[in-house]
Amino acid sequence: MKGVYVVGKGLIISGNKITIDGKEHVTVENSENFVVNNDCIEIGNKVVVFKGRSIKIEIHGNVNKIVTDNADVSVNGNIGDIETVSGDVDCLHVTGDITTVSGDVTCGSVSGDVTTVSGDINRK
Repeated sequence: MKGVYVVGKGLIISGNKITIDGKEHVTVENSENFVVNNDCIEIGNKVVVFKGRSIKIEIHGNVNKIVTDNADVSVNGNIGDIETVSGDVDCLHVTGDITTVSGDVTCGSVSGDVTTVSGDINRK
């Protein structure tokens, strides 16, 4: 299980690789945490610099936790917790909580709570 902590824009995390503007930059097979801050991604001892306008996180596999300021999040697998300030969340099985201030939530089963201040909550 991996943890993803994102503050930034312009990337897609899909499975075990990071894709920015359609180009694969880093393979992340054994990394436990991703940190994205402004225009830099840190994965273990690797750093990638990128510039972009929007952020969409797509994860195909299981992840412990995702924390992001401004991103749409899609998880095809099991997830522990998801926290986002602004962004839509689409996921299957959540063992923890989903929290977003501004964004819609579409999910399957959730063991914890689902909260959004401004958005809709829908079950798959």
